[in-house]
Amino acid sequence: MPMNWPPASTTKADRIAKLVAHWTSDGFDTLEIVRKLLDLPVHPISIWAGDRWSYRSVHPISIWAGDNVAASAFEVPVYRRSEGIAIASLDWFLSGAFSSSPSDPHRVDAVKLQSITEIDLLCAFQVDEHTNRLICARGRTQLLNRLGAACAEYRNMLDFLLAHPSTTRSNSNPLIPVSALWGVVIDGLSSVWPPTRTSLNGIPMSDMWPYRALATIVGIDPSDASTDDAKLAQIVVPFKKLSQWLTYSLMEPITHYLTAELSGIESMTGLAEYRNGGLFSDCGVLSLGVLQDQSTRNAKHAKADEDPDSPKRTSTPKRRKYESASVDANLFVANVPLLHPHDDVVVELRR
Repeated sequence: MPMNWPPASTTKADRIAKLVAHWTSDGFDTLEIVRKLLDLPVHPISIWAGDRWSYRSVHPISIWAGDNVAASAFEVPVYRRSEGIAIASLDWFLSGAFSSSPSDPHRVDAVKLQSITEIDLLCAFQVDEHTNRLICARGRTQLLNRLGAACAEYRNMLDFLLAHPSTTRSNSNPLIPVSALWGVVIDGLSSVWPPTRTSLNGIPMSDMWPYRALATIVGIDPSDASTDDAKLAQIVVPFKKLSQWLTYSLMEPITHYLTAELSGIESMTGLAEYRNGGLFSDCGVLSLGVLQDQSTRNAKHAKADEDPDSPKRTSTPKRRKYESASVDANLFVANVPLLHPHDDVVVELRR
């Protein structure tokens, strides 16, 4: 699983170690260095690149690799997808764009995040409307602004965790329950998510979706506006992909650079996302069943697509080879329905 903070695996150079050495030479203590490292994965998690966007790093590999490097290290590589987001975000962070303090440019603070504009994002990610498009730049900018509103509390996360009542000591090192870290991500960043998502008690729940099969079991009509939140909570399936991804990413600097330990990691689960889902599908663990009302669903979603306020459906899968799968590839592709992200079939497959 690729962590959504700038990884050392993008090149042979260890970017994080270089940054830590730089900050240490500038006189920052261990706690402040870890705070800076915890700043790194938060804003990349809010940006999704799509499959056509790419990023050419503003720094050649030699910047990270040191003096004894081959000539190829002076090339400026091109990155895509999650890797591209990580490197672009790191370059943006190093430029001081997220800090209000000229004397301490390598940090993220609330004032700067709330002042980020769509133009800032487009420039930082080298976006071109015709040749290098970034999906939903305006929405991503608004999410960064909302992150700024929550950032003041978030930047105290490390101090909060160290002073948390459930944090103990193990061999002189802090032993932090992962549930405390999870609480910071879920509660501290709850205001970041779009208000159009499933909400409980007026709080957007991000990656949680009502599941009609559960509604039938408990006898609830989710479309009934009078249904209270306590009942609605009974039929909502939580996935929390981005929240879990962020939590996993935050574990690294806490355990590696702070020499702290995290307990209860086994309570975390795998991510409900396309990489894991594709693996299960390709290996035959999951398969899409025949939908009796497929034509009705397709007609309904086609009509919904005409509504500008309606969530966009998932795209029709491209033809793929299923050499080891016990399905007819042509029949499979021809019969895949057009579904919205909140459709029961999507929720069930992710579950």
